[in-house]
Amino acid sequence: GATHDGKALRWLGLAEQGGSRSWFNDGNGSKVFVLLHEIGHNLGFGHSNELGVEYGDHTCLMGHSTNLNEYRRCFNALKSYQIGWYNGRERIIDPVEGVSTSQLVGVNDYLNSKSEQTPILIVKEK
Repeated sequence: GATHDGKALRWLGLAEQGGSRSWFNDGNGSKVFVLLHEIGHNLGFGHSNELGVEYGDHTCLMGHSTNLNEYRRCFNALKSYQIGWYNGRERIIDPVEGVSTSQLVGVNDYLNSKSEQTPILIVKEK
């Protein structure tokens, strides 16, 4: 079995990141959260961390869940952006270049938004 530092690991599912295969332990493939989390890895996603804690983003399927049958969660905005969900609607700004004005729209309102509204705003780093 899988081990880390000599200790046995309990795993629910494994997947090839950016690949096509997933594996499930003890029937966990029937648990919605586990299934979608592993599909996320197949789409190329890593874990959703928060404040440096792996799996720390509890709002995203790529984070942690205590309810493995959770079905009301989705991939967060960054993961959706990474697979092209907002293509053509993102805006990249460089704060060094001066003031910029954008009309932001919440990700939840994306489908009802207008083309001039920006669901994803990317601030360039130096």
